[in-house]
Amino acid sequence: MSEIHQHLSEALRKSRIVVWNDPDGEFQTDFDSFVENGVEKREIKNDEFARKFEALRGNPVPRYVLYRTGAVKEGIDNWLFDVELFYAKFSANKVDLAADVSGLPGELKYLVSEHSAFFADDKKRQALKTLLGDKDSAVDVRAKMLAVCCSASDHRLDEIVGMLLEDSAKNKDGRMEAIAECDLTGFLFDGLRTIYGYESVEPSLEDFALWLFKSTLPGFEPENGQQARNARLFFSAWSHDIRHAQTFAALSSNASDVLQVEKTIESTPYTELLENLAFEVADQKILSETARLAADKGLNSKEVANVLRYRRRSLWWQEYQDVYVAIETGVALLEQVDALQVQINSFDDGLTKYSQTWWQIDSLYRRFIYRVRKTEFSKPLEKLRDVVEGHYSNKFLIPLNDSWQVRVDALEQWQSAVVPSQRDFFTKYVQPQLTKKNKVCVIISDAMRYEVAEELGSRIRQENGYDAVLEAQLGVLPSYTQLGMASLLPHTKLEQQAGKNALVLLDGTPSGGTENRSQILSAVAGKAIKATTFVDLTRDQQRELFRDNQVVYIYHDTIDHTGDKLATETSAFHAAEQALVDLVSLVKKTAGANVSNMLITADHGFIYQDKPVEASDFLSETPQGDEFFFENRRFVLGRNLKPLHGLRTFTSAQLGLEGDIEIQIPKSIKRLKRQGAGARFVHGGASLQEVVVPVLRVNKKKAGDVSLVDVEIMQEKDSITTNQVVVGLFQKDAVSDKVQARQLKVGLYFGDRLISNEVTHDFDLISLDKRERIVSLQLVLSKDADDLMKENVELRLLAKAPKTTHWGVYASKTLKLSRSFTSDFDF
Repeated sequence: MSEIHQHLSEALRKSRIVVWNDPDGEFQTDFDSFVENGVEKREIKNDEFARKFEALRGNPVPRYVLYRTGAVKEGIDNWLFDVELFYAKFSANKVDLAADVSGLPGELKYLVSEHSAFFADDKKRQALKTLLGDKDSAVDVRAKMLAVCCSASDHRLDEIVGMLLEDSAKNKDGRMEAIAECDLTGFLFDGLRTIYGYESVEPSLEDFALWLFKSTLPGFEPENGQQARNARLFFSAWSHDIRHAQTFAALSSNASDVLQVEKTIESTPYTELLENLAFEVADQKILSETARLAADKGLNSKEVANVLRYRRRSLWWQEYQDVYVAIETGVALLEQVDALQVQINSFDDGLTKYSQTWWQIDSLYRRFIYRVRKTEFSKPLEKLRDVVEGHYSNKFLIPLNDSWQVRVDALEQWQSAVVPSQRDFFTKYVQPQLTKKNKVCVIISDAMRYEVAEELGSRIRQENGYDAVLEAQLGVLPSYTQLGMASLLPHTKLEQQAGKNALVLLDGTPSGGTENRSQILSAVAGKAIKATTFVDLTRDQQRELFRDNQVVYIYHDTIDHTGDKLATETSAFHAAEQALVDLVSLVKKTAGANVSNMLITADHGFIYQDKPVEASDFLSETPQGDEFFFENRRFVLGRNLKPLHGLRTFTSAQLGLEGDIEIQIPKSIKRLKRQGAGARFVHGGASLQEVVVPVLRVNKKKAGDVSLVDVEIMQEKDSITTNQVVVGLFQKDAVSDKVQARQLKVGLYFGDRLISNEVTHDFDLISLDKRERIVSLQLVLSKDADDLMKENVELRLLAKAPKTTHWGVYASKTLKLSRSFTSDFDF
């Protein structure tokens, strides 16, 4: 039923006879098509008296519509005057009808004529009616008309402008065409001028976007402070609204080109750009400058942490994250290397110091190179990369292992009084659990060196209900896979067999391969399985595996498989990252198979230098002897090997091995020349990185033990006296594996209405000094706060509910809005 028919039916429910005067006959079609039970229609054609008599006397039961066109005479000359007075006169004036249908109050009916195209559209009128309120002004109504034209859920200008800017970025004109058709373009740009201060001789959405981005460069400082405040708040909210991320990026790129932002900020110190989240070139400028400063040692770790804290909010953070983190780890490495004092007082002292602190430099180097190789924007890092490589190799790796070699040369037996031997792994770690009838899972990751295991332990501890404790053991020599893997199995005698394949025997039994290892483990009710095979099992099959065996050895090979090949050795650190992901997953799958006791270890470590290995890194001497059984970059197996200055020679007995072969290892980190083999990733020798082997004890608890850090509001004053509010927040604990970072949104509210900008902040500080965990955030009151003088408002911290998009109140504090007139001049 049409709107006219609805109103006519409503009139007939109130009066039995309705006189419908339509002077211009514009509603003839509506009259002709009107049908309703019990209603008689009569069109008057100079027969007013007859039709009046019929309606009044002839048949008084039905309801009547008396429709006439043409001019209607005044007073008693109008033959239907008495009927109109006693019954009802129906008007179908388009203005009145449109106003009535839309719910407009009488004093605002003039809007129908001014925006006729809008009110001629049934859908628009109905949509507007649902939005109107009793106290709406003409401005309110027009704003809601804009919302209807844009299909917006809210008539706030920021919401509407956000949608229009999205159309502009996508070269879509539909919404702006609808606004123009409804004569609302002027109102839209009047709003942009009044609220945000946008002025233009030829206003357009594209020009407004350009003006908005340009305003960020001086920091929104036009003459009118209130307008600047509104523009700043809109820009902040819009730039952080994930719905508009692509729009923002596209418009930002265009503005950057037009405004030549790159040139504008060329001489601007990076510290003045940290809060500029408007342009991608700001990230590029910050990265370029901080990378250069880092290479020149003009940047410290605290300054880098401050940079990352600001730039994590950038829309382009994900794109440039690897570069930022590379700078962070590079600076930390340079600081630690410069502070390093290599003093090794004994063999045991070297093992202890490496396992306690020196491993951190290896970790920083791995993480730095991983990020450099991962990013597509490595050019800014070239100088820093060279400096890091030089410090790592020449000031850490070489001098450390040269000093360590002195202690290795002085050894008669390859053993330590403070670090257990890898040969005792089963006796020390596995057997006690079996004695207690506990199920045990041993995960062996090939070439997972100590520093990788340290990070693995941290990642495992971050999982709810898991604990992980790292210990060191002295790896067997030579530090290569066959011997290292064998030493972890139950045995009495470990033998490096002479012969072409240099097999490793356990109590006379071959130890290579999954089948042989399962055979050895069967003596202790155990089984060996590859990690890839274990992962492919169903949950029930995994549980069955542990149900049928007391101990299961799972063999994982990601790092060595990648690093030990010439073609892929430069991906060794990428493989280490993948190994960390794999191993955390393996731990969780094992726990899901009802095993709570896990041991994660390795067969050996490795040395890796990302720079191409130079001739000076190779041993100038060539091993000589009567027989050679096996040779790689870092060791030789044979008999009657000739002593050479650059090689350390061990007998089987000195290394705790059965047999009569000899082992020669290049001193420090030197490599042997070997055709076709990789030289950046090597192992087999006696460097600390190769022989300090990790053992990670992992336990799954029943109760969860991971929590998010708590944050307190430290707002001393209970009143707000200016448009800008500095909010003090205190992160109660340092972030650790078990106390994890928390993200909060901070804003001022009046009821459910946000009356300031909203700042999202990650509370991720790791400092143990409480003073360094105080955070200050700035909020700026919006125009919505102008009418709230002397009102109580609420400072709210909002946290996102786990696994949802819902943000709920985490903490709050009531403040009184008591701004003086001087706040009108604030910005």
